[in-house]
Amino acid sequence: MTTHAQPDRSQLDLFTSSDIVSDRDPTALRAPLRQPAIPGHDNSVEQHSGVTSQSLHIELKRGTARRRRIEGVLHGDTLVVSFPARMTRAEVWPIAEELRTRMERRVAREHIDLVARTRRLAREYGLPKPRSVEWSDRQRGRWGSCTPVDGSIRISNRLSEYPLWVLDYVLIHELAHLVHGDHSPRFHALVAKYPKAERAIGYLMAKSNETCGDQPES
Repeated sequence: MTTHAQPDRSQLDLFTSSDIVSDRDPTALRAPLRQPAIPGHDNSVEQHSGVTSQSLHIELKRGTARRRRIEGVLHGDTLVVSFPARMTRAEVWPIAEELRTRMERRVAREHIDLVARTRRLAREYGLPKPRSVEWSDRQRGRWGSCTPVDGSIRISNRLSEYPLWVLDYVLIHELAHLVHGDHSPRFHALVAKYPKAERAIGYLMAKSNETCGDQPES
């Protein structure tokens, strides 16, 4: 039995597209990624059947031996993943799921005006406005981080998938660090002004236990 080496994750590409239409199997998984038909390529589409709680369908599209990378282009609510002919669908599927997660986070972020939301919360709770606030895919060990010296805040892109009141808690937590750079009683008193603080902490602890068994810091 021949096994093929998995491609380097740096060779995974994620695209969005509005000019591709694909047939859908009602039982297929939702996730958008598709590449335009290219002359000389095998443009047949393979669909991975199954039911999932994810919102996007995944469709697998086998390329030719000349294809070296796994690529995806978003169309509607279907993610079509093109992959090298040497790979099996079983080998591609975990990578396709990874691409789906990245795409869903991207789509979720596009619907949240993070800057406006942060400024509104700062106004409501009497906290300083940051000089910058942005999503980050590097916040793997924490939900957010703040650099008081330059007034910058970074928020884990995982929060884009969670309820907005959870995101608001993390934003207030980081805004409070613009006043107090530690986790002193005065800092916690500021954060506690948010009425759903305790509920949000419990939610994030549960999510941390589901994914890695420990609680990311904020």
